[in-house]
Amino acid sequence: MTLASSDIALMSPYTVSDGAGSKFTTAVYNYLYAKAKARLDRENPGLATEDYDHAHALLVCHMFAVKLGDANKTSESLGDYSYSASSKGSSYLEEYKALLSSVGSRTPSSNVSESRADIDMDDFDLDQHEIPKFPEE
Repeated sequence: MTLASSDIALMSPYTVSDGAGSKFTTAVYNYLYAKAKARLDRENPGLATEDYDHAHALLVCHMFAVKLGDANKTSESLGDYSYSASSKGSSYLEEYKALLSSVGSRTPSSNVSESRADIDMDDFDLDQHEIPKFPEE
C-alpha cells in the first residue's frame, strides 16, 4: 500500500483539495509527500508496510502543520488554567517519533545462534607473540 492524498483526511482534519480557498492543494501534497518520504527512508528502522504508510502520513501532516504555523505550540489555555511549554514539533511529529522508537527498540528475532569463533581455544592461544625476557639486575 502506498500513501494516497485521500488518506490524509482519514487521520487528520486536513483535506487535500484543489478547490477555491484550499491551502492543502495537490501541489503542496506532492511536495510534502516527496520530502516526507525522503526523511522516512533515511530514518526507517524497519517498519512494516502499514506502519511505513502511517509514519509517512504523520510526517506529511506534521509538515503541513508547520506550514500553517500550528507546530511548536508554546502555550495553551484551558479555562482558568494556562501553561507554557516548549515543543519541538506537532503532535503528528511526536506520534511519528513514538512509532519509530517502538520499532527501533525491538530486538530482532532470529533462529540463528551466535557464538564466538575462539570459544574452543586454550588460554593464551590468541597471543602468538613470544613472552618478553627482561634482563636480570
